[in-house]
Amino acid sequence: ISTNAFSMRMTSSSPTITTTNKSRVAIVTGASRGIGRGIAVELGNAGYTVYALGRSSRASSSSPDGQRAVADDLELTVESAAEEITKRGGQGHAIPCDLSKDGVIEEIIERVVKEQERLDVMVCSAYTTPPDNLRGEFWN
Repeated sequence: ISTNAFSMRMTSSSPTITTTNKSRVAIVTGASRGIGRGIAVELGNAGYTVYALGRSSRASSSSPDGQRAVADDLELTVESAAEEITKRGGQGHAIPCDLSKDGVIEEIIERVVKEQERLDVMVCSAYTTPPDNLRGEFWN
């Protein structure tokens, strides 16, 4: 990853990051729903190339255990997140994956750097509820 790929300019109000040549590149885990999806879509809105990672995919017939019901017209998959990123002006790439498996994130980072020759932002928003839930003995 080139450290010369971006420069930081301080203004009176806040720092501004400007890039040279290519679009900024981000990986967002947990991008199919919740905060991860929101961040991924907003990065797309800012023109980023975003790799949206998550377990929920059109290719899998099952969703993660304990998923809340959502409106029929709302699809919470990495593919729909990538489409929304692209619709907002970025470049969305869906990567269905299970980050609980050893080595998965390292392989994805390697892939992104190989494809884009850079990685500017990594957002770690993947989460799974412990099997015994978050009540009772968990807090003791």
